[in-house]
Parts: sequence; C-alpha cells; structure tokens
Amino acid sequence: MLIDAKAPKPTRRLIGVMLISVTLLVACAPEPVEEPKLPLVPAIQVADPESLSERLFPGRARAGQEVNLSFRVSGPLIELPFNVGDEVKAGDVVARIDPQDYINALDAATGSLEKAQAKARQAAADYGRILNVFKEDPGATSETAIDLTRAARDSSQAAVRTMRSAVQTAEDKVSYTSLRAPFDGVVVETFAENFETVIAKEPVLRLLDPSSIEFLISVPE
Repeated sequence: MLIDAKAPKPTRRLIGVMLISVTLLVACAPEPVEEPKLPLVPAIQVADPESLSERLFPGRARAGQEVNLSFRVSGPLIELPFNVGDEVKAGDVVARIDPQDYINALDAATGSLEKAQAKARQAAADYGRILNVFKEDPGATSETAIDLTRAARDSSQAAVRTMRSAVQTAEDKVSYTSLRAPFDGVVVETFAENFETVIAKEPVLRLLDPSSIEFLISVPE
C-alpha cells in the first residue's frame, strides 16, 4: 500500500499504524488444519428395494367350491337339463335317471313289510292267548308251548324291523335317482349324454361356485 507523501503527518501516522496492525494480524492467524483422510472400503449393492415390490410369482386361480357330481345308484339317464355355462341354484335337479326299477323295489319291500307286520300281530295274539290260558288253568298248556309262542312273537317282530329297514333303503334309492346341486354354481363340464346308462359314483357333471375364488401361489424361501 502506498502512502501519499503530501498527506498531513497525522494522516500518514494513522495509516502506518493500520498497516502494522494488519501485518500483525496476518502473522498471528493460525495455519489451516488439513482434515484427515478416511480409508476407502469396498462396497456392493445387496439388493434393489424397488425390485422387491415388483417380484412376480406363478399362481393358479380356482373356485372356492368345486365338485364332480355323481349318482349313488346306476341306471339310464333320462334328464340332463343343464349345459356347460348354465347357472344352477342349490337344490336344483341337474340330472335324473329312470326311477322305475327302484320304485318297483320299493313296492316289493312295502308289501313284504305289510306281511311281516301281519305275522307279527298274529304271533303277538297267539302268545297273549296261550299266556292267558296258562294263567287260568296251568294244566291246560305247557311252559314249552308258551316259550315257543314267545319265540315266534319275537322273531316276527325282528322280521318287521328288518323289513322296515329294507323299505327305508328302497325309498333312499328312489330319491337317489335325482341328482341335485349342493350349492349355487355354474356347470363347467359334463361327462355323460342324455339316455346314456350311468354307473353309480361315476361323475356326470362338474359344478363350481364362482362367487369365491382362491389363488394358489408358489413362493420360494
């Protein structure tokens, strides 16, 4: 910095003091400290978080309820009112086989039951009669005769129970000739043609419920 020689002495003296002060301040200023350098370490990217939200997994959708319907008895199919794609309600008859043979069997079982009931009534009456005779005059009959009539009564009653069971079985078979939908759904496949003879427990049609869908997905560890 140059000092003007023509300036007044007080001014020159003040400027000189300022120069000395600046020089002292510069000389006393601390030297800048160099920051230590950190060591470098190798690094790799483990995974991209964005890719986790975009993973694709193979899967398969299926109906919550899906069933193959079949008859519990065999016979010629005489009614198949629904086709593939048709909607059905729970309780609807979706197929029917000719029930005539099973109706005939029910009639026969019912007739046998009536005969057994008649014999049971007669056997019960015979046992009551001989029992009364024995009470009034023990010498008029024997205990052996009483035992025989009692056995005949019990046997006839057992025959009635057996025939009642046969009638119930025949009635069930008649009801089995109609195949009903167990739930609301859609017919997706048929396995038999109308007027074809179907075998018991062989699928006739496939029914599914589209109101509830399940997704089966394979997710690796």
